Parts: sequence; C-alpha cells; structure tokens
Amino acid sequence: MLLLCKEIMSMLDNFQLETGLALNDPEQQSPTTLVDRADDGSSRRFNIYRNNRAGSLTTALQESYPVLCRLVGNEFFRAAARQFIDEHPPTGPVLSEYGNGFGRFIQQLPGTANYPYLGDVAELEWQRLQSYHAANDVLLTFDDLQGLQPAQLLSSRLTPHSAVALIQSDWAIGSLWANSQTDTETPLNLSQTESVLISRPQWHIQLLLLSAEGAMFMQLLTSSLAIEEAATQCLSKYPEFDTGSHLQGLVKAGAFSNLIH
Repeated sequence: MLLLCKEIMSMLDNFQLETGLALNDPEQQSPTTLVDRADDGSSRRFNIYRNNRAGSLTTALQESYPVLCRLVGNEFFRAAARQFIDEHPPTGPVLSEYGNGFGRFIQQLPGTANYPYLGDVAELEWQRLQSYHAANDVLLTFDDLQGLQPAQLLSSRLTPHSAVALIQSDWAIGSLWANSQTDTETPLNLSQTESVLISRPQWHIQLLLLSAEGAMFMQLLTSSLAIEEAATQCLSKYPEFDTGSHLQGLVKAGAFSNLIH
C-alpha cells in the first residue's frame, strides 16, 4: 500500500511538472501524462486551455496597467505581456495579484529606451492597485489630534496607513497619469521630477502630487521618526519648511492610521 501511494505521488509530481512546463511554454507539446494524449482531441483541448490561460493573464495585466497599455499601444503591450507571462508565470491563483515587476520588465525591452518613464508609470499603477486591495485600517483624522499639547504632538510617531504608498520619480508620472484620465491632453514637461502620494481616504483612491519637501517629510515619517525629528531634518534642507501645513495636508490625504505618543 505504501509503495502504491509513493507511485501515485510520483505520477502526480510528474504530471504537475509537465503540465506547468507546457502551460508556460507554448513551444512545448502537450504533457505526455495527458489521458488519451494519442488522441489529437486531448492535445487540441490542452492547447486551447493554454491559449485561454495566456489570454486571461494578458487581460489581467491590461486591467492592472491601463495607462501603460495606452502609452505603448495595445499591440506592443500584448506582445510584451505574452513574453512576461512565459518568463514569469503566476505563483498564485488570484489574478489581481499577478503582474508585480511588469514595469521593470517592459522598461528593459528593445524599443523603450526613448521612453524611460514607462517603468515608473507602471509602478504607480501597480501601487494604486495595491492601495485598492489594502487592509481597511482606521484613518487618523484631525479629531485624533485635538487636545494634544504641541510638545506631545511633536514627540509622537505616525503609523502609515496600509493603503498608502509614495512613488518618487525623475519623470512627471503623476501628471502623465492624470492626463490619461481625460479626453483632452495637456502638454507636459516629462523630464520634471514628481513625487506622488497614493492613498485611499473615504474608500476612494487618491493621487496627490507632493512637493520635494513634502515627499521628504512623508518619507521620514514612515521611517519611524518622531514628527519633530522629521521636521528638523526637513528644515535643515528647506529653511522655509512649514511643519503644520505639511502635517495637515498628509492627515487630510489619509496618509496615517495611528499616532503613537
């Protein structure tokens, strides 16, 4: 009985290995472990399933990266997506979780050197998707700050909301993304650096452009520095930095979930 179990497990392992390899490589024949593989119908059905799977994954990537698809064109995007699927097959069953790293992948493809912002645009879209699916943390509001003495507030640390991400780029990716959401496109200086805060206040995904000092403040706060420590570092680089206005803006944007005294 034990030998039979081991034999069955070995057959299952071979089946899973062959099937996985065949699914991820369209050049391979259908698995030899298929029942009635000699029958052309079995191989044909497997090929249909393989093509449908690739089509579903391509569609999932298009839904995750709609702006990137618009920028490079549908034909180029689908060809790049098929190559990405072949080289980086899914490791889990949830389609919405598939596609991390596609921006870095597409930025390295021939023909994209003249568009160096594509990878950052893709990263913005991916983080926006992660924000949508993030945990439902409680938002820190202005009411939570009421009654605190200035010294107590400044010595406190802030916990970033799980739906928040900060994307910093050498390119105007936030403006480019916003431009793609309207029918009327406005001229952009793409070589302008931008920092984009992604948040989810009131259940709606929000993209907010931060100034250089605002992005630095947010980055320092997320590294577990107290508010006063983060503000001091910002003031050393930006002498006109206004701690109060920047803190209010971040709280209003839903950047934090908790304040630790």
